[in-house]
Amino acid sequence: MSITPRISAALISSRGRHVRVSEDGCLKVAQWLAKEHLDENVEQQIADFMPKFGSMPDVELAQYIFFLDLLNFSFFNDDGTSLEIIYPNQEGKEKRISRGYWAHVAALHRAKKEGNPFLQSEWMIQCSKNDMSQFYRKADGQLGESEQMSELRSKVVNEAGQILMKEYGGYFANMISKCNQSAIKLSQLLADNFESFRDEGWFPYEQIDQVSGNWRDNEIIENDWKLKLCPTDEDNNEIKLDQNINEFQKHGQIPLHRVTFHKRAQITATDIWKIFNGQNLGQFNDMSLITMFADYRVPQVLAHLGAIEYSKSLENFLGIGGQKDEQKRNEGITSVSNCDYIVNGSRIEMEIRGCSIAAISKITEMMLHSLGIELSNLDQFEDEKVTNEENEVRKGLSLRKLAEQSGFSTKICDAIIDNFLWVWGKMHLSELRIAAHRTRTCFY
Repeated sequence: MSITPRISAALISSRGRHVRVSEDGCLKVAQWLAKEHLDENVEQQIADFMPKFGSMPDVELAQYIFFLDLLNFSFFNDDGTSLEIIYPNQEGKEKRISRGYWAHVAALHRAKKEGNPFLQSEWMIQCSKNDMSQFYRKADGQLGESEQMSELRSKVVNEAGQILMKEYGGYFANMISKCNQSAIKLSQLLADNFESFRDEGWFPYEQIDQVSGNWRDNEIIENDWKLKLCPTDEDNNEIKLDQNINEFQKHGQIPLHRVTFHKRAQITATDIWKIFNGQNLGQFNDMSLITMFADYRVPQVLAHLGAIEYSKSLENFLGIGGQKDEQKRNEGITSVSNCDYIVNGSRIEMEIRGCSIAAISKITEMMLHSLGIELSNLDQFEDEKVTNEENEVRKGLSLRKLAEQSGFSTKICDAIIDNFLWVWGKMHLSELRIAAHRTRTCFY
């Protein structure tokens, strides 16, 4: 099997030192969702939190969604404050403060209203640091983000424009058309074509018994959160990731296994599906195979609900949420942890993300089981040629295909559960008992 986010999550969650998936916790969340929340109103609740784009041609709308998700990352400043935009609401009647992701959405609406040609690939190719500074400027014209963030965003946009122009005639819709109505293929094409969507890493590939025992008492060492794990050559230089590199490598004497997360790639495919209402460019036949989108908020919600558990030292490292977060939010400060940035590609960062993907996957499968969707002939999944993790993933994928035949695939799937928990987390921010981690990266 290819190294998909779902396979990666199974590998990571079986080897976690500081984060684990709780079977009991996942079952409680699945029962809670099935009983009270995943009813006929859930799609409307999620839709209320979706950006509104107004009427535009399909090709332009696809380009807009692409640009929205191209820059969908890192909406907080080093001092803990959120990105903030003051701009009239979508009816243009009153000004309001938008923060975080919604500030990003407001920035796009403002740029479009001002006639900024940001949807054109030619503009993307020429986009400068100053262009990005203007894009996210405050109401008084001051910088909304640091110069370093503006520079990072401009590089991401430059790459996108170049590849869209060279490979797809300048339009994201042409990439979608090559995917044969497959959300998985679209997300993989994004990861293969654009470095900024290639959200991947290298996880320590230890034997299971090396990480067992009383894991809750495991102490964090600096390298757990500060060291990016990556393969190195004999001179200790990083070996760059490409499509052809073997999935097994080493960091010094540490055996590593390639893992993928593809948060923005998968959320782009999902946004296309949702905003096009599963029609036209958004008609995908495999949405049930998309995983959750591992970033900050949903892992925080999963930890609060008990679906994933942290070691005591990781809980202390991140700090508490709750009322402290509510006060911060009122001051325009995000609910991310006060701790140092956890390095993208470090062990702890990958454990948080991988275990979150595995937990949502398990919750989905538990909900499908509760509806009577069961696999027969489980012996077919006992293949000695692959790992236990891969066999379990094969069972889950087959269960999802069975759910598609029963009409549940777009109502009970990882992406919808992720969206609901994200919305729930936003609405109950003051109740979350553990702060979210924070990482500075273009991947989320």
